[in-house]
Amino acid sequence: MLTPDEFFVLLDDASPQLVASVTRQMRDYWIDRTGEADLPRALERERCPEFARRVRLHLQRDLCAGERLSGAGVHPVFPARAVS
Repeated sequence: MLTPDEFFVLLDDASPQLVASVTRQMRDYWIDRTGEADLPRALERERCPEFARRVRLHLQRDLCAGERLSGAGVHPVFPARAVS
């Protein structure tokens, strides 16, 4: 039997592009809905620490690649922080 963390890690191993895409979609959804999106912290609270680390890496790759949220200018990992 797999834990949720183990399952999501296997999913990321099998299809990192899919996980990265869904991570972006969830980030955008929560920022539009609540103004913040700290997906890794939420995953850590739900006892998925390794998957939280991987989600954080996907978000950091987007940030390093220069992706910005659609006009929002909000940092994709931390709430209410403007991207310079």
